Amino acid sequence: MTTRRFRLWLALLSLIACALTATASGESEKVLYTFTGVSDGSSPTSLTADSKGNLYGTTTGGGNLSCNSGCGTVFELTPVQGGGWSKTTLYQFTGGSDGSAPLGTISLDIAGDLYGTTYSGGDATCQCGVVFELSPTGSGWNEATLYTFTGANGWGPNSGIILDANGNLYGTTIGGGVNNYGTVFELSFTVGLWKETFLYSFSGLNNADGESPAAGLTFDTLGNLYGTTLVGGDPSCNPSVGCGTVFELISSSGTWNEKVLYSFKGGVTAAFLSVVSSWIELETYTGRRRVTTLLAATALFSS
Repeated sequence: MTTRRFRLWLALLSLIACALTATASGESEKVLYTFTGVSDGSSPTSLTADSKGNLYGTTTGGGNLSCNSGCGTVFELTPVQGGGWSKTTLYQFTGGSDGSAPLGTISLDIAGDLYGTTYSGGDATCQCGVVFELSPTGSGWNEATLYTFTGANGWGPNSGIILDANGNLYGTTIGGGVNNYGTVFELSFTVGLWKETFLYSFSGLNNADGESPAAGLTFDTLGNLYGTTLVGGDPSCNPSVGCGTVFELISSSGTWNEKVLYSFKGGVTAAFLSVVSSWIELETYTGRRRVTTLLAATALFSS
């Protein structure tokens, strides 16, 4: 598992770099904040905006230096009257039971609490990541680890989580599960504890349903879930690896059934568009609607 996790981690880092260098022509850039790479964090991922225009995000590194390059942070950027932005570090991960290396998008509930995942940390043996919550208090923010992955129940939650109207949390892990090819999971709060339910465990290349869901999920109006896998799918594409899929999970009488909507065939960056899509989730302070469609990403990179 260690070799496979390392291979996927390298692919993720290289694709993040490529995605961040792709800019649309005719648009101007304004730097809101420059990270120093120390206590304020390094390698920020994506942003989420609240109703007041504040931005929330994570950095994969920096912060507490008990991890090699820092354990990562959660931060807030607040617009300042008259211009400019004020940056506040809300939490520094320690690399222990609270996790390390948060990669995914932050989600907010109606009370203003923040939810996210870390790719690693948590269980001392597995270092397989956690789901966390940050709640505002009178003196700052309180961090609570809601769920710890241990390998068999998933490892490496690379993306953030989404919430339904009942406060249940949904996300993906890049590995683990029944077949160790990744999972889609739900966390529900029951009798004072968060309980994980496997909605789907991917089977890998031989069953063509995909492998290693790296990007996040999105709902439709019926409550069905949509997502992507990093690899797997069509066995004729990049043999022994596959080029990834777009999938749908449909809920029927308490059971979730997976349907592959598309298996990528290869070509320009198609094998890894599922990763890139997680950084094309645009929910900016200007109020534009979040975009989480892999097909849009395909058009962008294949034109």
